Amino acid sequence: MKKQAYVVGNCQACPIFNILRMSEDFLRFFNIQRFPPVYVAKRDEVKELHKNLSSAGLLIAQLVNEDYRNNIGLGTETLRSR
Repeated sequence: MKKQAYVVGNCQACPIFNILRMSEDFLRFFNIQRFPPVYVAKRDEVKELHKNLSSAGLLIAQLVNEDYRNNIGLGTETLRSR
C-alpha cells in the first residue's frame, strides 16, 4: 500500500512537488499531496496537514521558523513533531 508524501515550503516546494510527481519510481511507493506555499496557507489547511501527518510516510519540508506568520503551525519543528 502506498503511503502519503507531503512537500511543504515556500515557492521552491512547487518545483520539488512537480519533479517527484514525474518520477515513476517515487510514485510506486508514495501518493504525493500538494500543499499550498507556506506564505499563502490558511489555518484550516494547516490543521488538515497536521491531522494527516500522523499517518504520512514522508514529509519534505523546507526550514521554516516556528514563529512564522504568528505561529500558524508551519514551523519545521512543529511539522516534524507531528
